[in-house]
Amino acid sequence: MNIIRIFLYNNIMGYSISYSSKIGIGSIIAVRTARINESCLGSFNRFIGGFDLIIGKKSDIGSFNEFVCTSSSAGKAFCTIGKNVHITKCHFFDASGGLTIKDHTRIAGRGSQFWTHGGQREKTEIVINEKCYVGSAVRMTQGVEIAQNSYVGLGSVVVDSFKSPDILIFGHPAKNIKNDIIARKSLVP
Repeated sequence: MNIIRIFLYNNIMGYSISYSSKIGIGSIIAVRTARINESCLGSFNRFIGGFDLIIGKKSDIGSFNEFVCTSSSAGKAFCTIGKNVHITKCHFFDASGGLTIKDHTRIAGRGSQFWTHGGQREKTEIVINEKCYVGSAVRMTQGVEIAQNSYVGLGSVVVDSFKSPDILIFGHPAKNIKNDIIARKSLVP
């Protein structure tokens, strides 16, 4: 059944999804363009709207996640997920202003929200750099960038960028509460 789904997406929608990828039952991909390479999408995910979707090798997206383009954004709408990214379930991602999740990053727990539109900021893209760990129920607003090897704690509300690597970010609003953390290899390869 998976091969048939991929065949239809590639031949009817014009997407580029490798046949070694897995698309779970009930998942919908209805975006401008899609390029998915050797990755696994769990069941009942929704990728909907006028944005470009790229998912790198060996990434794993759990079930019941929503990736949407909620507004017209004059070509800025995209979602790029790097290699070996792990996203658990029940998260919301707004790709209207651009969303980049780089290699070896984990979006953990459930219920996090990433918003790239609706504010007054000039820069709208959210960038989560390499080897980051984002805990459960985190909220990120447009224009935020998280430096590599950083942890974002449970329930944090991130409204500003954090450009120093190896930090622990936590709070409402989020603040840098610890520098020079060392990423545990079991969490972030």
